[in-house]
Amino acid sequence: MNLKEVNRNYKDRLFRKIFNEKENILALYNAMNHSNHTDLEQLEILDNENDVIYLNYRGDVSFIVDPCLFLYEHQSTYNPNMGVRGLLYFSQMYNAYIEKHNLNRFSSKLLQLPVPKFVVFYNGTSWNEEEKELRLSDCFAKEGNNDEEPCVEVIAKMININYGKNKELMAHCKPLRDYAIFVNKARCYSQEMELKVAINRAIDECIEEDCLKELLTKSRSEVLELMMDTYSFENYQKIVEYERHKSEIENQELKSKLAEREEEKQQLQAEKQELQVEKQELQVENQTLILLSIEMALKITGDEELSINEVAEKVPNLTIDEIRSVWYEYKKNKDNEVQ
Repeated sequence: MNLKEVNRNYKDRLFRKIFNEKENILALYNAMNHSNHTDLEQLEILDNENDVIYLNYRGDVSFIVDPCLFLYEHQSTYNPNMGVRGLLYFSQMYNAYIEKHNLNRFSSKLLQLPVPKFVVFYNGTSWNEEEKELRLSDCFAKEGNNDEEPCVEVIAKMININYGKNKELMAHCKPLRDYAIFVNKARCYSQEMELKVAINRAIDECIEEDCLKELLTKSRSEVLELMMDTYSFENYQKIVEYERHKSEIENQELKSKLAEREEEKQQLQAEKQELQVEKQELQVENQTLILLSIEMALKITGDEELSINEVAEKVPNLTIDEIRSVWYEYKKNKDNEVQ
């Protein structure tokens, strides 16, 4: 199974299904902004299927209210590149907004555009903080002494919506709290039993506890299929991440072994050079001893050839011709010094 095959089966996530309703979007907006809007007509939901399409990807929830353009994105895996994705998403959304409202981007009159607001709702298992900011500028190269401010910035506010996190936000938005409870139940039960059984148990308990009751009652089979697809996709991502991490470890181990081998090679080369130096020193010492021996024998015998023969008998590792060559080379150098 590859990523494209999984994406084809990865239908609308439950988060998008819940917050595709104006009432739930407004409830989440009010909880996020500490407001109390009740007029649904103030909310303009962007048609993500027609207005905004980026590489076959549909934004989860995007809408306009209080002259702001909001993009609410759901993530079950930690992604530090949301600033980059936000840049691409917003450029597409603004392009759609300009065309939809017949705005002239070449006009000498200043355009009035809604202020972008980007929020990522995270419910994965690898990040445990309450919230943090993910910036486009974090992705910019930091080489050299480039301290200048970038001309473009996108800030994604990532909020942890796992059960038990951001309790104040959950207390002011029942749809979000119910979603967190349902996902937590399904996740916990899936550790104990077969996935389909776990999701059905979570659905039964949530209906009984008035948690997403209307949605789960009316669309039980759809939610079941949707959650099965979601966990299939998440499991696939975990497998990919595991294989990537495993590959990185193996590559690092291989690099370490290669570095060790290179270090051993350098040590052997250094030892070889030391042995060559020692060998040269021994050869010089040996030649010196041979020359001294010939000179001493020459004083006794008075015969150069006889002296060389006597020394050759005592040096088994050199032939008489080699010893004779050493002696004549010595005499030649000595004569040159005298001249």
